[in-house]
Amino acid sequence: MTIETTGFAPLLAALDQFGTFVTEEMRDTTDAAMKSLVGPLATYPPQRPGNRYRRTGTLGRGWFGAAVQFQGQAFRFQGILGNVTPYADYVQGIKVAEGWTGAQAVIDAHQAQIDSMYQQGIERLLKRLGGP
Repeated sequence: MTIETTGFAPLLAALDQFGTFVTEEMRDTTDAAMKSLVGPLATYPPQRPGNRYRRTGTLGRGWFGAAVQFQGQAFRFQGILGNVTPYADYVQGIKVAEGWTGAQAVIDAHQAQIDSMYQQGIERLLKRLGGP
C-alpha cells in the first residue's frame, strides 16, 4: 500500500525561510537594544571639584559613532557594541575609572528594558509565523 501526499511545498518553503526570519528579527532587535545603551554609556560623570582637566568629549562621541556588529544564525547570535576610543577599556571596560559607570553596569541597569525589547521581537516573530 502506498500513500501519496501533496501540498507540502508551502510548508517546506516556510521552514526554509524560518532561519532567515529569526536572524533578521534578532539582528534588528539586537541593533535597537544596543543603540538604546549609547546615551547612558556616553554620559560623563560630574567633573571632580578642583580638577582642571578640560574634557574633550572624545569618549562620549566614540559611543555615538559605534556601529553594532551582529553575528548569528537562527538560534545563536551575539551583538557587539564597542568604543574605538583607545582608552575606553580603561574608563568603562575591563577597568572602570573612578566616578564612571562601566559598560556592564549600564547593561545591568537596563536589563529589564533589553529583555522587553527581545520579548517584543519574539512576539513579532510568532505573529509573522502565524502564531498567537
